[in-house]
Amino acid sequence: MEYLRRKLGAVGLSLAMALSASIGICGNFYVATNGNDTWSGLLPAPNSDGTDGPFATLEAAQNAIRLLESGSGLPAGGVKVNLRGGRYMRQTPFTLGVNWSPVAVYDSGTPASPIVYQAYPGETPIIVGGMSVTGFQAVTDPNILARLTSAAQTNVLVANLPIQGITNIMPLARHGFALWWNWSGQNELYFQDKPMQLARWPNTNWLNIASSPSPGANSFGYNGSNPSTWASLDDVWVQGYWDTDWADEFDNVSSIDTTNHIVYMTSPASQLGYAVNQRFYFLNVLEELDAPGEYYIDRVNGFLYFWPPGDIASGNPFISMAGSGLYGLTVNNGADGLVNLLSVSNVVFSGITFEGAAGSLICIEYGQNNLITNCTLNGGSCDGVDLVNTFMSGVAYCTIANTGENGVFMLDGDINDRMTLTSIADFAIDNTIYNMGRLCWTYTPGIYIAGSVGDYAAHNLIYNGRHDAIVVGGNNNVVEFNEIHNVCTETADAGAIYMLRDWTQRGNIIRYNYLHDINLGGGAADPNGVVGVYLDDLFCGTTIYENIFSAVDHGVFIGGGRDNIVQNNIFVGCADWAIKVDQRGLDWESGFITDNNSVMWAELYAMPYQTPPWSLEYPALVSIATNNPGAALGNIIQDNISCNNAVWINWLNGAQNNVTETNNFTSGDPLFVNCSQPQFGLLPNSPVWALGFQPIPASGIGPMPLPPTGMWILGPP
Repeated sequence: MEYLRRKLGAVGLSLAMALSASIGICGNFYVATNGNDTWSGLLPAPNSDGTDGPFATLEAAQNAIRLLESGSGLPAGGVKVNLRGGRYMRQTPFTLGVNWSPVAVYDSGTPASPIVYQAYPGETPIIVGGMSVTGFQAVTDPNILARLTSAAQTNVLVANLPIQGITNIMPLARHGFALWWNWSGQNELYFQDKPMQLARWPNTNWLNIASSPSPGANSFGYNGSNPSTWASLDDVWVQGYWDTDWADEFDNVSSIDTTNHIVYMTSPASQLGYAVNQRFYFLNVLEELDAPGEYYIDRVNGFLYFWPPGDIASGNPFISMAGSGLYGLTVNNGADGLVNLLSVSNVVFSGITFEGAAGSLICIEYGQNNLITNCTLNGGSCDGVDLVNTFMSGVAYCTIANTGENGVFMLDGDINDRMTLTSIADFAIDNTIYNMGRLCWTYTPGIYIAGSVGDYAAHNLIYNGRHDAIVVGGNNNVVEFNEIHNVCTETADAGAIYMLRDWTQRGNIIRYNYLHDINLGGGAADPNGVVGVYLDDLFCGTTIYENIFSAVDHGVFIGGGRDNIVQNNIFVGCADWAIKVDQRGLDWESGFITDNNSVMWAELYAMPYQTPPWSLEYPALVSIATNNPGAALGNIIQDNISCNNAVWINWLNGAQNNVTETNNFTSGDPLFVNCSQPQFGLLPNSPVWALGFQPIPASGIGPMPLPPTGMWILGPP
């Protein structure tokens, strides 16, 4: 825990270790699917005469803990709420604390007496944020049958939602690039514990924009005849990469001219316009419900149409409901979670599966020392876990999959923390995260560090994402020991680890990571490819060292920034170039420099960059306004290994004149032990040792085993 010791200091470490050690002597409550909230909750199963046993709901356990807190207080060692196995269906969130209260009156533990919600030993509780759907029958309405293909007529089933009490289905809404922050999610159908697909055309491939109108027009041309067969355009939507391969939108269709093949969009539509050959498809079209796994909700009449990919009786179909922003909470981006921790501290959730929220699965706002550990978080239209304005809280040893937006989202909204460079010390460690960005495709990575100071993302495995794996913003954050592969699969001009446009967001460290098999694909039209670590638009002051880049289009891209260090990395088999450096601030992005009102100057002047602690932490920043601010000064590239890359360094805009590039091994055989292994270890007689190359601690990359005593450890073991 040495890194955590340095990061949190003695006080923070003592809290973490106390939490780890205190789970011993404590009070126990039990919750079970066959429980009863009138019982004591002190027994793990109903007694023989049915007079006592476990609670039925989390709220009953919460109320029992509140009675302890208001009476004699929490017992030494804290309280455990043990959830028995089974499915707990919820259409409303489970909330600890009081929304927007600076300090929750109840529901918090202490470092010595935490409150732990955990799986009963050997069992798997599943908290489902939705309502089960039953009563599926064959479609008999002749008007509906006429709109379905012959195959769909015999396979699509229909369920009446209102008669089952499912009446508060949200309307579909715009989302995507730069819109997901204010999107409250959507209700989705789940089957066999997987989110299903809104009926779409085409089913697997893309349509391409056939013609583009003048800038600002809300229309574009398409090819194909399917829309001429659609009986109604009510609630038809499109999603696509409308103008670039790094920005998507989900927008509503106003009308379609099927004679001239023109789609007209409901205003406002694409923020960037429509470019010929860019990709899109139609969604939520009843006539296109023609494949297993697709569904359509008639929101006017309340009917769900579904082609199940398996036996409907054993698939546990449900509509996601909880966390949809319908219940008055406004955590993070307007959507509350299936579970909310609001201004509470010293609370742990362990060993539980959370599934299928209409918004995020877990939202933690304010408070400190909270932990989500050893859990499975599956689905959700928004994020897996939100950590907003928290301190020393995090997600560890979890599996996070199929999220509509981010896997883990960490935001410190207190500008004073950045101004004083106060470390927040939130973390995401030892997690497996995949298939993120399912509904909002771009800038919704596995881990998003948004404007924080001192956050930590380590030992994670992140893969299968349309766009970024990790986005970093803020200061003094550390990203280390992560394995990342097969991300940016549908996009271009994108980075697996990505940082953007700020002179002041410095001190970030990217080290000991293994990035591999990250290549242009998925139909992207932009030939620029994708990048392992992308410092975009003048991003500065980042240290990138002892990482392995293998089979990545581009290893590291310094996009006009300064004071970045690329040192002691291994680059193998990069398809285009290992490193690229440009000076866009003196060329095509010089407007950021010459415009005194640009975002670069605004963010610089918002920070006390010329006074302590900033002037001591980042001395090169003090004179940036007068020291040729558009130039890529102070970058260092040294002690790296380049092997079998198409190009070692691609210089643009005269960047080579302002970069120190020295002592790199760029020709010959570095004598790897085995190039097919992720370690890329070097033989004792490798020529790179004479250059001072340092061994990379590759054996620690990726998730570590769960410590035998430490589900509760707040930080790396």
